[in-house]
Amino acid sequence: MIIRSYYKELGKLLYAVAKADGKINPNEVQELKRIIKSELVPAEKETDKFGTDAAFYTEFEFEAYEELDMDADLAYDSFISFVKEHNNYVTLEMREKAYFLATNVSDAFKGKNKAEKNLINRLKKDLQLNKYIL
Repeated sequence: MIIRSYYKELGKLLYAVAKADGKINPNEVQELKRIIKSELVPAEKETDKFGTDAAFYTEFEFEAYEELDMDADLAYDSFISFVKEHNNYVTLEMREKAYFLATNVSDAFKGKNKAEKNLINRLKKDLQLNKYIL
């Protein structure tokens, strides 16, 4: 159950990154879907009662937030709160993966703009990755 919550929160993080500049570009959505299918799904073994890979919860949450035009800061804060609350569960590897996925989404459309750069730098700090990622 907690793995699905993690993927939902990851969807919120990726939404926050894509929305950091005020609008979500189709290239960012395309990159999100590529990441899920090529990186998250193959690595995840858990499925829900319908046989849906838990990693798809990332996409479901992203789409729900996009449809509701949710505030990017609230989405970001939700992810960080989850990580802090479940620090024993969210491993360094999971935090690094979230960081790199966020970076990929932010690079999907004309590279990172100032708002995205600031958010990625904040994420690195909030996930306490400064000593691991240069």
